[in-house]
Amino acid sequence: LEGLPAGLEVSSELLVREAFGEQGVGIFFAPTMIEEDLCRRYNVERLGDLPDLTARIFLLTPATGTEHPAIATMLEALSPSG
Repeated sequence: LEGLPAGLEVSSELLVREAFGEQGVGIFFAPTMIEEDLCRRYNVERLGDLPDLTARIFLLTPATGTEHPAIATMLEALSPSG
């Protein structure tokens, strides 16, 4: 990773975790629910929490067809009545 410009901005979270986090040269954000796996897999450590940070997640599904049970569960959990 030598020779990369300071302040380099990368849009792929996976690239950041694998290329930079694993090499110990950078900071990345990740959900708390995958903390243990990330720490074990990439030999990184948690620096802290950002309780006010939120993320928008979009779920794209076909308009028709068989719905996967995992997608049905997510949609149900996200619905106002769920």
